Amino acid sequence: MDLLQDPRVWVAVAIVVVFGLLQLLISRKSESTEKAPDQEQKDAKKQSQSQKQAPRRRPISEKAPSGPRHPLEVNTLKHGDAVTGLCFSHDGAALATACGDGVVRVYTLDDVTAKSIKFRRINTGPGVHPVGVAFGLSATEVAVSGTSPFGSCMRFYGPATGRALEEARKEGKQAPMEVKWEQRPAHGGKAIISISSAVSTQGPGDGTAVIATSSEATDVVVWGAADGKVVGEVDSNQLRNTMAALSPDGRFLAIAAFTADVKIWELVYGRDGAIQNVTRIMQLKGHKSAVTWLAFTWDSKGMVTASKDGTIKIWNIDVRYHLDEDPKCRHTFPILPLPSTATSDAAAATAAAAAAAPAGKKGKKSAGPTLPLLDRIAVSPDGRLLAVTVGAALLWYELEGGSIVTADEQAHTDAITWMAWSPKPVPIAGESKPMHLLATASADKKVKLWKAPGH
Repeated sequence: MDLLQDPRVWVAVAIVVVFGLLQLLISRKSESTEKAPDQEQKDAKKQSQSQKQAPRRRPISEKAPSGPRHPLEVNTLKHGDAVTGLCFSHDGAALATACGDGVVRVYTLDDVTAKSIKFRRINTGPGVHPVGVAFGLSATEVAVSGTSPFGSCMRFYGPATGRALEEARKEGKQAPMEVKWEQRPAHGGKAIISISSAVSTQGPGDGTAVIATSSEATDVVVWGAADGKVVGEVDSNQLRNTMAALSPDGRFLAIAAFTADVKIWELVYGRDGAIQNVTRIMQLKGHKSAVTWLAFTWDSKGMVTASKDGTIKIWNIDVRYHLDEDPKCRHTFPILPLPSTATSDAAAATAAAAAAAPAGKKGKKSAGPTLPLLDRIAVSPDGRLLAVTVGAALLWYELEGGSIVTADEQAHTDAITWMAWSPKPVPIAGESKPMHLLATASADKKVKLWKAPGH
């Protein structure tokens, strides 16, 4: 009993027990280490057999080999999310894009065929989601329409000044872009569905940059690019707008809306170059259903409209509207089916004739291809071509004749959201002379650059 009560005995027993446990753990670890190589070989063999039996599936993020897949495709600019807007600067030196990743990119178009085209990055920051873009007076001024917790918003960016500029110069860098003015909510918080800009070439307004935005309702706002002041507001009174656009010379504003008519306003400039008022001057009548998109010609004397009635119309708006002279429809041609759906020339002709037939005229239904609704249209600067989008497909129409010159029905892997022509020819490697570029934005996270067919 005295021995069991001695503390030294219990300490000795504890030491022996701990030592025994350590020995047991070491021996097990040794056995595991010796077996590991054999196990690794078995696992490797099993994995190899599994790979042979089931070929590796390509992840969704992996794409097909890079490089142009269409003769007219010049380059692809990859983005981090869906691209919802783009525009060229008025001098054609830059291309701006609005992306769902919260970044506005301003590309310098020195070499459009380069593997990696340099761009200036504008982070809109938390709370602002860019949707559309438009340039101000120069390639370093960018207007951004977007959404925020307060509803829609407008921002205007330009090169930083003051301390930020000095620090950039010391580091040999470009001045960062900063917010020059901001308006939120814009349009009373309603979503902005289109943004357009122009530099006036008209009389006292010569050199004035203006911006027009359309809401999803019926209101359109005209902004002064320099200071963000609202210089005009109009109401289409057509249930809801589809889009609005300024003419290249900054003189006219046109709205496509729910109804078949297109309304046009004139921007009236004062002696100081500022816009005094925005006046309704004419209306395009002739379509039988809603106009889905419109585009001015580059001389600002004409317009092209696409409608749900299956036709495209070319208009002369260079009329004496102050004497109540109406704009004239110069030509109407049918929207043609996509080449893949036109099983024969006869079927295409039948469908075209059906589209051009007067409203209400009864007849036998044609079994020809279904005519597509045009999502976007854009007139080339030389007036030869009309670029058209239908979902992810891109087509080039001959503007005067109405025939399809060429098409890429898989231009993108998701819907095309916006497109624009470069206002001036751009040098392209391998081409004998500069050419006008067409840029398309898509929900597939890409912007593609295309040269015009027929050169």
